[in-house]
Amino acid sequence: LAKFAPGGNTLVYSTRFGAVGTQGFGLALDGAGNAFTTSVGPIVNEIADPTVIGRVVDEDGNPISGAIVSLTGVPSGPTTTDSNGFYTFGLLTSSNNYTVSVSVPNYIFLSQPVNNLVKNVRLDFNPVVFNISGQVIRCGSAQSGVTFALTDGKTLTATSDGSGNYSYTNLPAGRNYTVTPSQTGFTFTPPSRTVTSQGANQTASFVVTPPPVATVDGRVLTSDGRGLRNATVSITNSQGVTLTATTSSFGFYSFDNMPTGETYTLRISSRLFRFATQTKQVDCNQTLPDFIGLE
Repeated sequence: LAKFAPGGNTLVYSTRFGAVGTQGFGLALDGAGNAFTTSVGPIVNEIADPTVIGRVVDEDGNPISGAIVSLTGVPSGPTTTDSNGFYTFGLLTSSNNYTVSVSVPNYIFLSQPVNNLVKNVRLDFNPVVFNISGQVIRCGSAQSGVTFALTDGKTLTATSDGSGNYSYTNLPAGRNYTVTPSQTGFTFTPPSRTVTSQGANQTASFVVTPPPVATVDGRVLTSDGRGLRNATVSITNSQGVTLTATTSSFGFYSFDNMPTGETYTLRISSRLFRFATQTKQVDCNQTLPDFIGLE
């Protein structure tokens, strides 16, 4: 059984099959046009010149035409995939060892060995892929509904869920990708991230950029849990600048327009109770834990 190139003047491979007493009932063709015997009884399939065939596809299973497929061993050489992604290496030497590798721009394919080749072998190639995932946080809490645009290596979009998480899967390795978050009324730190990988999954997380000022509020309680009115609350920043407020009838206090990115110390002054101080980094509106009086 021989296979020739379409022009009819080049032998691709030659295979001898069958022997006295064997029962070959038909031939089957694979996707690369290579023939194999079929039978229901015992059959000797002796291959004088075995063949390595296969197919190269992208991350979505689509054929890649024009991929360079290289064979190392004796004999050796390159070939290219056809319009359906198939390649063939014929007239190989039985019992030899070979390695098949694939080269396609912007893809990574792992080489595959064939040891002690004694029969036709099919080696298909899928690219190395990886995932990008991450989370977006605002003031310590998950931010949902953020749109993430993936560009450069591939163009996709994703949206953060109720836990602030997003992900892209099945991305070809060996490319540079840019992830950019967006949501009306918000900016993000960093504005975007560049990600590349040779195959390991990657993480790209973001934080909602804090507003320039915020409100710090809370409540002052007596030792038995009632709101304490007319207590003096002082708030001091890292430069020693202090502001004061007086609690309402139910013990509430509030400081508006406090610059974010500062660490503040809050103290309570009362004739009836003592209070522990609180120190807090303020990046957005904050309601502090209750101050509870100590007698």
